[in-house]
Amino acid sequence: MYATEQRLHPERAGPLADPAIRDAIQRYFDSQDGTPVQDADNEYSYYFKRALSDPDDRRLYVARMVRDKQPHYGYLCLGALLASGKIELVWTPNFDTMTEQAYALVSGGQIPPVIGRDTARHLRMLLRDRRFPVIVKLHGDFRVDPLQNTEEELSALDKVPGDEFVDFARSYGLVVVGYSGRDASVMDALDRGLRGNGIGAFPDGVYWCLREGDRRPQRAAVLLSAARAAKVRAAFVRIGDWDDFASALYKSCGLSHPKVDSELAEAQRHRTGYALHHSGKADPVLKLNAIPVLSYPDSCFRFKAAGVDSWTKLREVIDGKEVVAALWKGNVYAMGGRMEIQRLFEPHDMRDLQPSPITETDLRAADSRIIGLFYDALAGGLTARSGLKLAGSRRNRLLYLVTDHGLPPEITDMFAAAELVAGRDVVRHVRRSGYWMHEAVDFHLDYREGRLWFLIRPTVFLTADGADERWDDPSRPDVVREALVERRNSKSSALLSFWMKAIRHLTDDGTIRFPLGDETGFAFRLHNGLGTSFRRS
Repeated sequence: MYATEQRLHPERAGPLADPAIRDAIQRYFDSQDGTPVQDADNEYSYYFKRALSDPDDRRLYVARMVRDKQPHYGYLCLGALLASGKIELVWTPNFDTMTEQAYALVSGGQIPPVIGRDTARHLRMLLRDRRFPVIVKLHGDFRVDPLQNTEEELSALDKVPGDEFVDFARSYGLVVVGYSGRDASVMDALDRGLRGNGIGAFPDGVYWCLREGDRRPQRAAVLLSAARAAKVRAAFVRIGDWDDFASALYKSCGLSHPKVDSELAEAQRHRTGYALHHSGKADPVLKLNAIPVLSYPDSCFRFKAAGVDSWTKLREVIDGKEVVAALWKGNVYAMGGRMEIQRLFEPHDMRDLQPSPITETDLRAADSRIIGLFYDALAGGLTARSGLKLAGSRRNRLLYLVTDHGLPPEITDMFAAAELVAGRDVVRHVRRSGYWMHEAVDFHLDYREGRLWFLIRPTVFLTADGADERWDDPSRPDVVREALVERRNSKSSALLSFWMKAIRHLTDDGTIRFPLGDETGFAFRLHNGLGTSFRRS
């Protein structure tokens, strides 16, 4: 429009990447009566309609702009997440076909159901029958629908997608990426999803992603504030960009697809990223919830036991004993005292007992028997003393503090300093409701950047008796969610620091031994601080 009204050839108008050119164009339109201010909610729709007044012209323009476009690696990661079932629904105001193209590329040519304005009536049936994944084009599919992209067209979301979105909000969490929040109809649907479900809305939270330097959209800030008031976990999250975010999600879900992995490897050659550890001078970018494991067992025991031919039998043999074991390809792999292992398995035709080295390949494998042994050994070592208990079984990976935890005041004071609404004590008896709330931590293991990491996620665990009996009242999920909703930013950081100190106190200063007290047994030595990430240059 600027070039046309100024009677300039578009190339003479200058490169739009130049901030000075953009400022000159902005000043030109700001000088005219009736034009929206920069970043106004109706800015896009106003100028789109002014440039192309006919709806068919707008549809043809969109079709021309997206023609022959191929999905970049971020969309390929999204396609893999959809194909794996990690994501079931995509609601998008975009007109392009990147999502469905990406899904087809990673799923052998399958095309997911795409709901536009003219097919909105099918959405309820697809959701009822759980025929996932589903892609919902909130403003229409340019191939078959009249588009919604002017202020008048955007003012009301079609009734069927809008109604189904309220139902969707009752069962799913929501991550918003690459969206300005300017469409009143979409934001109204989000508001209805929240108001229509109250404390039951978005059970897995609402997370609005912003790139560095992006301002928080006002409507989004209001929405997230209302969500937190309704005890829904909600927060703004800073990301690098869509590709970084989608690839990080793909990797964290442990997915692998030849085409996606190839595209990621190629992209990595051209992009800077973040390192989990760093040598040299640089400011840390992110504080992680990951503790570097400085040393861990480099071998375990391997042997044959003809009388132990199933996992059920294996669990029966080691139940309640200071031995952890796994079956793999006809062998038993075990950790524990050698004499105890022999005592337990010799009655089951044990033979060929020998050390088995633990390699990097063992730690990287998605179904690693060694990582499974590490989980069991760590759980056993961490609960061998009186301060921590395991919720459920060793493989549950959730540990909670007991009433006689034995933590000194200087550590419990660190928890109190977080000033949580739920209370200042690490174990609290809520008499009016009949439960005990224990500070707890999920732990996970991950092998990345050539080293093993011990990841912790502070949470809470509820018991009926302050000891072992899980409190299973129907309101339990709401109680837990309400307790966790405030744990962000500085409070989250304080809780991570508290758990770092607590774990070091409840172990041999960060060394976790299995069996406990066996100096010649298996040991994991944790770093005395949390990991940080640094931007690679």
